Amino acid sequence: MTAEKSTTILMKWAEDMVKKNKERIQGWSVSSVDNTTYQVHDFKSGGIVNLREKTCSCRYWQLTGLSCGHVIMILTHLKIDHCGHMAIDAYKIETYRRTYEQAIYPLSKLSDWEVPDDLMVINPPVMEIR
Repeated sequence: MTAEKSTTILMKWAEDMVKKNKERIQGWSVSSVDNTTYQVHDFKSGGIVNLREKTCSCRYWQLTGLSCGHVIMILTHLKIDHCGHMAIDAYKIETYRRTYEQAIYPLSKLSDWEVPDDLMVINPPVMEIR
């Protein structure tokens, strides 16, 4: 499916990741701490989620930019079906559309490129294996 025909909020691969996280939440429960903070009881260490700050104690949400199972459980508890809006903009289909809405022109042949005379070649540092 191409981005222009997509009806989802997130790119397909991101939707698949969220779907996989959603499958794991069966049997979990939620306790409200305040209007934006919740504690999710899973079968491990649980998670404390702050929806305003977009943080979860498992750190999956902060590290990946996608909703973890704890966030999905809270949204389910709040009767919010879709959690795509909780992802970072980089994974949203609208961001993808805006990125590629302008024409992208192909480069000419490599032999036609103008290469500066004072071009420096910088090699990566030598790494020693310990």
